[in-house]
Amino acid sequence: MTNFISMQCAKFFTTIFSIILISFVSSSHASTNQTIKIVIITSANTTFSGTPNHLRSPKNEGIAGAHLAIPEANQTGRFLGYSLNLTDKSPSDLTADDSIVLLNLNETDALKYIPQLTKRFPSSLFINVRSQNNQWRTERCSANLFHTTPSFAMQADALGQWLLQQRMKKLLVVKGQHPADDQYVDSIQRMAKRFKIDIVEEKSWTGDFDLRRVAYKEVPQFTKARSTYDALFVSDHQRDFGYALPFNVYSQAPVIGDFGLKAVTWHHTIEQWGARQLQNRFVETYHRNMTSLDFTAYLAVRAIGYAAQIHQVFDARSLSETMLSEKFALAAYKGRKLSFRPQNRQLRMPIALAHDAGLLTNAPLEGFLHPTTDLDTLGYDHHERCQ
Repeated sequence: MTNFISMQCAKFFTTIFSIILISFVSSSHASTNQTIKIVIITSANTTFSGTPNHLRSPKNEGIAGAHLAIPEANQTGRFLGYSLNLTDKSPSDLTADDSIVLLNLNETDALKYIPQLTKRFPSSLFINVRSQNNQWRTERCSANLFHTTPSFAMQADALGQWLLQQRMKKLLVVKGQHPADDQYVDSIQRMAKRFKIDIVEEKSWTGDFDLRRVAYKEVPQFTKARSTYDALFVSDHQRDFGYALPFNVYSQAPVIGDFGLKAVTWHHTIEQWGARQLQNRFVETYHRNMTSLDFTAYLAVRAIGYAAQIHQVFDARSLSETMLSEKFALAAYKGRKLSFRPQNRQLRMPIALAHDAGLLTNAPLEGFLHPTTDLDTLGYDHHERCQ
């Protein structure tokens, strides 16, 4: 009797193992049925003469994050009959067959290529992972252009919420000479009107003296304003002077913006919600910390993979529709499920408020309410529709 029971158990487990093996093999074969081809277009990194070496961007920034996401997305895809493939191309090499394109373009190239490409290939899905220019979310929206990088307005609103929470109502603004500096300052001005924060003065950095020799003496005098201020906002896209401001301003006020307390998409000290594992995978693969640009490119690939997973549809139009649907809720190590705003295709997300050595908090902050989701207290809301 005991031998009979043992034989039946052995047959049962053999049958179960065979079913699992057949399913795995079938799924493995199915994974070759559909390949979702993704193209990434990347601007060459611009090296600014005044940027210290330790503040310069990695050469593979953005591309690294996108490539890290491919095998992760394919772990699920191989059981559902699809796989993701990523290749690099230049804008001039794009064809109609390149139906899913990640745009890792600096502000200059974005202005040149985004309107051109979205109009030339209306059936393709473009995901902007780098340009934070508000115009792509307002007056120059496109139905086939999504954004996984936050706009300058989202960053400014995150900083504004912190200023209000700290009861800091007077702000000195310092900006550099790059066009992106003007764009960030425009968003700070918009935020100041919304939150009734007084900008006591705006100053432009001209680089008239050598910071390496006289920063400690000259910067306090430069940051002297017509009246007192509670905080100093600095917009320094080129990273050639902002590093000299923290703990060195005339009023001894906190520095926020591109230096000091920064509003960022990602930070190397984020460890909650499984983020530590993501950080470790990235460091093991690329031997450096993941940046915000790496993370937004990573999000773009994950968004495509998740959209394919939900409805198992693989063409650009179907993926776009899925990404805008109510079923789309992307888990992304943020403690919240992320979704795209239908009016401008901007990915809703919490914004990390962090300094170089640590994470302070995440915006939206407690007390900032919205009828739909508090994530829409950051950036342009549904009533601020694209033109």
